[in-house]
Amino acid sequence: MLKNQSFFTDSFQDVELKIPRTAPLEYRVSYDDGKKLKAIVFLIGGLGANANMSLFDLEREVVAREFPVLCVQVLYHCFCARPSITQGYNPELKMQEIDRESLQKVAQICGVEGQDAQDLTPQLESIDAALEGLKARGELEEDFRALFHCDVHPPRGEYQNYALLPALDHIAALKDLIKRPELQNLAVEGGGGGSLFASHFWWRKLWGICGYALCENRSAFGGRRFG
Repeated sequence: MLKNQSFFTDSFQDVELKIPRTAPLEYRVSYDDGKKLKAIVFLIGGLGANANMSLFDLEREVVAREFPVLCVQVLYHCFCARPSITQGYNPELKMQEIDRESLQKVAQICGVEGQDAQDLTPQLESIDAALEGLKARGELEEDFRALFHCDVHPPRGEYQNYALLPALDHIAALKDLIKRPELQNLAVEGGGGGSLFASHFWWRKLWGICGYALCENRSAFGGRRFG
């Protein structure tokens, strides 16, 4: 039977910038308890993986269902860096003052009243509906677009770290995972997809865990054996 579990653990601190991390690291696993598991497989979600957490979970479940592996997904540092339809995994969108002024000018033209400055979504939806109405009545050209810019603020005060903390988060998740009794004797194999993220992950010593990292042609890094 397919098993899905979520775990929380402590991870590494940003010793370079000395910015404390205020929330535990979350990671999720799936496996079929009716199969003899042969490996631990990490699915590393790229930028925007938080857009739909149901799809995020489905990818892991499919791999665990089809193969005799324990599949892991880590909700790493700055994971929620793109808008999401899933509550709790959505960053805050903030406009700079110059863009907010442009927004209010367009809102005034469309007859849309100002709304909560902390939540731009309702106002943007109202403006979009008003623009569609103007186009339908022929009062506005069909190809007209109102362009606004927003800054993305991930939750928990997280920030872009050029994949270093996210890579370390995967190591922290693996260290926590292998302490569980049912996983003590699993052989671990890993492969990188050639990304900066995967390269950071595999080029760091995994504290005696035997594994093999194969980084494909898309990366400047070759394969390396650990242990």
